[in-house]
Formats: sequence, C-alpha cells, structure tokens
Amino acid sequence: MALIDATYDTDEDFAVHQAVAGNPTEMVEQLQAILAAAVTATEGDISDFKLTGTGSGPQWLAQVVTATTVAVGGIQAPIATSEFVAAVAGNPTEVSAQIRAALTAANADSVYKIEVAGAGDGPSYMAVALYAPHAG
Repeated sequence: MALIDATYDTDEDFAVHQAVAGNPTEMVEQLQAILAAAVTATEGDISDFKLTGTGSGPQWLAQVVTATTVAVGGIQAPIATSEFVAAVAGNPTEVSAQIRAALTAANADSVYKIEVAGAGDGPSYMAVALYAPHAG
C-alpha cells in the first residue's frame, strides 16, 4: 500500500504527520490535533491519509499528508474546514455501517476519503473518514 496517492514536485512543500491509537476517540483526538497544528503552520491542504493496523493488540497508525500544492492526484481537502470520525468493529461490514452512522451523526456534507484497516490478534477493524461538515 502506497503512503501517498499523489505526485509531488521536488521543490514542493509537504509534510507527513502520524497518529497511533487503540480506539476511535483517541484516533480522532490525535488527528484533529494534527489538523489544528497544520492550520497554525499554514501547511496548505490535506492531500492524502492512510490507515494501517499495527502490533499485536488492536492499534492503528494513521498518516496524514499535507501539501501546499500537489502536481498530480491527492484529495486536496482544506485543513481548516475538514474533520475526522472513526469507528471500530469486529468485521468489515459492521465497521462500514458504524462509520456511515458516525458521518451521519457528524452532519457530514461531503466525504473526502474513508480508510479501513484490520489490527490485533482477533478480528478488529477501524474505519477513519475525512469529511467536510455541513456549513451552519
């Protein structure tokens, strides 16, 4: 799995941020903190994010790529107006239903990307969605 689904020029300003968490609340808190820091640092837009399972206990690694410009590809979600939601379940079908419910509860206007990854010894799946909230 590629980390960055985009092409960047060599002189381009981009950064890769990481969050490691064992539950949805912790993951969203860390990802929102990354966005807040990126706004302060004027890092441009979110051009991509990935989610992978890590270790033997349920734990996940999220990587968020920010960039001022992207040559090809990328999702180009505005940092200042984007948010994350996450869900954990025992199988892919259940986690898909839970992330849809989380997006509905968050009043998402549009979804930029959803990532799903398994982790741990037993069946544990996390889904993380990057979305734009409904204005107003």
